[in-house]
Amino acid sequence: MILGALNVDIKLLNKEKFNEFYEKSEELFLEYKPVVIFENIHDFFDEIKNQGKTINILSNTGFIKGKTMRKFLIHENLDQYIDFHIYSDEINCSKPNPLIFQEVKNNLKNQDLPLHQILHIGDNPVADYKGATDFGFSAHLLKH
Repeated sequence: MILGALNVDIKLLNKEKFNEFYEKSEELFLEYKPVVIFENIHDFFDEIKNQGKTINILSNTGFIKGKTMRKFLIHENLDQYIDFHIYSDEINCSKPNPLIFQEVKNNLKNQDLPLHQILHIGDNPVADYKGATDFGFSAHLLKH
């Protein structure tokens, strides 16, 4: 999506070099992983799951692909808490597009759950907060 926004003709890219570039980027990402800032994240996620709630990931993946995020979550032993993942690079759609929020709704086990009972948490006022609330979800905006 970024290359498209930069008007790069993807057909002209050397796919082998492009894949090699991404593999190196992924290696660096996994070597210098983000720091999980919540010290008790496992206890917190256990508490959520014990309440019968689900934890899902909906992420715009501009620089890091969904497959890389899954590797990170496995390394941090957080994947066990995630009921489903939706990454923009995998479905070719990104927040705030309502189609990506519909994908969340489609993946819920409880299809009768009212939309306002789905809480989307994010850090982008337009993509996360407005996108979610326009679709009918509740939303919480994280502030930096």
